[in-house]
Amino acid sequence: MARATVIREAEQAEYRLRQECSEDHARQRDAQVAYRLGPDGPRPIERIGRGWTSFDRTPGAPLGPDELDEVRAVMDGRDPRTGERLVVRKTRVAPAGKLPALPLLEEMARRKLVPAPDTWARKRARRLIKMTRADTAHTAAYRDLVRVASSVGLRLKDVPGYGVAQLAYAKQHADDREVIGARGWDLRLDTGKDVGALWALGTPQVSREIEEAVLAAARETVAEVEKWVARGQRGQHGDGKVARRVDTSGLIGTLTLHTTARPVDGIVDPHLHVHVMLPNLGLGTDGQWGGVAAGGRELFEAVPAAGALMRARTRAHLTARLGVRWRETTPGQWVIVGVPQQVRDLYSRRRDQALAGAGKKSTAAQRRLAAKRSAAAKASKKAGDPRVEWVQRARSAGLMPEAIVAAAVRRPEPAPEPDPSAATDRAIARLATRYPTRAVSHAAVMSAAADAAPAGMTATEQAAVADAVARRMRPTGAAGGAHLKHSQHYRAPVVAMADARAGRGPAAVATAPKVADLQARREAALRRAAQARAEAEQLKDAAARPTTAWRRGMTRASARTEVARLTGVATEAVTEASRLGGHARRLQERAVAMDVATATAQDKARQAVKEAQALAAARQAARTSMTRPRPRQPRIPGDVVSRSSAAPERFEGSRETAAPERE
Repeated sequence: MARATVIREAEQAEYRLRQECSEDHARQRDAQVAYRLGPDGPRPIERIGRGWTSFDRTPGAPLGPDELDEVRAVMDGRDPRTGERLVVRKTRVAPAGKLPALPLLEEMARRKLVPAPDTWARKRARRLIKMTRADTAHTAAYRDLVRVASSVGLRLKDVPGYGVAQLAYAKQHADDREVIGARGWDLRLDTGKDVGALWALGTPQVSREIEEAVLAAARETVAEVEKWVARGQRGQHGDGKVARRVDTSGLIGTLTLHTTARPVDGIVDPHLHVHVMLPNLGLGTDGQWGGVAAGGRELFEAVPAAGALMRARTRAHLTARLGVRWRETTPGQWVIVGVPQQVRDLYSRRRDQALAGAGKKSTAAQRRLAAKRSAAAKASKKAGDPRVEWVQRARSAGLMPEAIVAAAVRRPEPAPEPDPSAATDRAIARLATRYPTRAVSHAAVMSAAADAAPAGMTATEQAAVADAVARRMRPTGAAGGAHLKHSQHYRAPVVAMADARAGRGPAAVATAPKVADLQARREAALRRAAQARAEAEQLKDAAARPTTAWRRGMTRASARTEVARLTGVATEAVTEASRLGGHARRLQERAVAMDVATATAQDKARQAVKEAQALAAARQAARTSMTRPRPRQPRIPGDVVSRSSAAPERFEGSRETAAPERE
């Protein structure tokens, strides 16, 4: 999986408070940046992204300890060479410079005071009333409240709801500002638990090869993400206007390899994943500096495609480097052949902790929240190499680490070329099964495409398969901004119930090659059994008669031994044929059941739409048939709020006053 997190000045998790940045242009307590720069293993942090060339820096080069301030400067929107500010961060009044708005509004309502029409104070008062209806604790800037109060002849110190010390504190901090918006993002690219387990139990050479494979996959993934999101916007976007998109020199990021998960009771588990920190900064082809990725929307939209590409490239590199083979547990989920489920469960203490905290029937969002709340700092109570503890834990569970590694690591060979047609069928089947009625983004289509190949695929192959999938899906138009890279959405193709039951649905079509392979292997096993039986039948005379055995160059004893061996071969072949046939039958039945479920869900969705349309038509007919018009409500001139409000309702019909001197 992959996940993107916004990096702001506000501290979002306790573990990010463990370290502090040195004195620089960034906030000293910006622990989010410090965490991403913190050491985690012997691998150095490296620059990633073509945008580093704008600062005369080489992408791919490792960062030295004296170069970390350059990353901090870039995260703060400054030139790392000169400290010059390149972008102006949006700011707002700090919480210390704000006061609750409700006391002032209640006092204005009690005195029936309303700001003059068509003034800033009138508009601001309307806004404050709207916000306090949603949240009575809503706060506003001290200076704004002073202006609104002055416009109706009030002073804040005359408002009963404010204390003297409270007003003095807010006035003292009235000019304090805090940065808002994204300074950047942390893109986390994960590998499977089986990859981390093999890394933990493998020899130093095997572990090194796995690290290199993961890093290579991450670099290739970020290079593709750069093509998707390294664009800026110029001009206004919204209110009927579309911002102009401009290309940039590229992303300006850092890549860090992490090897462990959060500790549970002071003990860590192996977990290979990569953190890519991407500042919200880019040099446009127009020569202007600005933000990238549409403020983060484009990056978050691309996360599913990036995560799937990372997994696909990891599979391809491990296949080529270590001869790893893969098998599919659930559609789109591939695990290493030779790493049993018991090993994956053994090193999933964080998962178990989240499940225990959220409950067995919890949703994915609840489990993520439980995991976040239980997250501890990345520090183990045990000193030394954690690999020793991991190997000991495996042995205590009755596992043999050497045997597991030997079963998983084989002779390296080139990864097989993915079959585009088969990958397209598998991707469509997965989307139709998971989202029978819901529209999915183009990034989700790309994710399903990359997850459809056992030995992975390249970014080019991912895009080609995704395009083939999209042509067979039903486009529903753009969502969230037509100018974004992955804004186009699609629905799964319609599955007729007759086709689903007849085995012609998308899941059955995708499963057909596997079923055919199993059937072919079953037929081959049956042929072996028949041949073994025939040979055994021919040797029965030799086993019974010495003369016949002598003519065949055998003894009766050796003939009986050969008959027994052939009988065993036939029995084993029949057993294997039965197993293969049962597997093929179960696969086909499961695929048909999935297609029937998809067709049923789509039928229910169509029926619900028809019922909603009929209900809307009936309501429209009822409104049209009404002959008595509704009386118009009288409008009171100068009203500030509707009659539905509580305390501010007394604004209506109140007098307007001139503004005295401001405080």
